[in-house]
Amino acid sequence: MHKPKAGGMSRELTSLYLENPGLTVPLEQFQAKPKFGGKAERWVWRGFKSSARGDELVLHHWARASEKYTDYYYAQFNAKTAACTYSDDEYDACIGPLDSGWTRAETDYLVQLCAQLDLRFLVIHDRYYTHADCPHAAVAGGRTLEDLKERYYAVARALTQHR
Repeated sequence: MHKPKAGGMSRELTSLYLENPGLTVPLEQFQAKPKFGGKAERWVWRGFKSSARGDELVLHHWARASEKYTDYYYAQFNAKTAACTYSDDEYDACIGPLDSGWTRAETDYLVQLCAQLDLRFLVIHDRYYTHADCPHAAVAGGRTLEDLKERYYAVARALTQHR
């Protein structure tokens, strides 16, 4: 008994298909080449500036020619934490009495690094001893990462309570 050949399929595919009738492929839904509706959109190599950066660096990426935007989309996710600051009077009133193991120069240097490095304490700990502005008393003290965190958050807590 001879079965008719299904149209549009190669001989090897037809033999595989007819040998195993458990696999049924609806031929009406099969498309050898997808059909896209409409014309392709135009893409351009576009420069952009990000408000998340402080410099005027112009970066580039591919974007649809029809897209118009004023700022880089992902700049909205750049959340910066405001580091604490204090005056001389605030230091004398609420930070000075906290701990006698820290000097004013060390505390100023720590707060400066926290503001500069956005409270990334692993980087702060790495830079604390290697930077030229590091107070010499801090090198002898051997401050650990936990010491730096504890001092910064104690200063921030004291300033919050004082204000």
